[in-house]
Amino acid sequence: MSAEEREQTAAAPPGPPDGEVVVYGEGGQIVSRSNFKNGLLEGESAVYDEDGQPAQRMMFRAGLMEGPMVVYSKGRVLMFSFYKAGKLEGESVTYDEEGRVLARANYKAGKLDGDSTWYGPGGAVVKRAQYRAGLAEGFSVEYYPSGKVFTRAQFKADKLEGERVTFAEDGRVKERVLYADGKPQAAGAAR
Repeated sequence: MSAEEREQTAAAPPGPPDGEVVVYGEGGQIVSRSNFKNGLLEGESAVYDEDGQPAQRMMFRAGLMEGPMVVYSKGRVLMFSFYKAGKLEGESVTYDEEGRVLARANYKAGKLDGDSTWYGPGGAVVKRAQYRAGLAEGFSVEYYPSGKVFTRAQFKADKLEGERVTFAEDGRVKERVLYADGKPQAAGAAR
């Protein structure tokens, strides 16, 4: 433990933290800054990288994440999400280092809920799917890098239900498989 850390430890009041708490690294740079009320995180909390730039910012209410949460890398946003009562709520967007969208997903009470889309490095859609309460529910489509459909399927309660079709990149049907309760019932190659 460095002399600076010993000083901070010796100066810390007894009991749960109340007010702003700043944590410093060995070189004296700020590592994190948080606010507490009655020992629980309250308001903005931030974590910083080795260059002193924000790495993560989030909001808290009574110790639970509440509001926006942003993750950064070298000053660029990598992820933007929103929390309600400590759980993901609404749209969450993930970006690559150049700022291109990698994923858009919707959440309700901390679980995937609604449409979600994933993108490849060039920005083309690689998958679209629907969820309800964290389970795959509805359509799911996967794409070739060219943007043409690779597979198309339906889900019910996180299990394949109905026809799953696999396509060749030229659009020809390669295979059709009928599912019930997640189990294949009949399969066939395209004619």
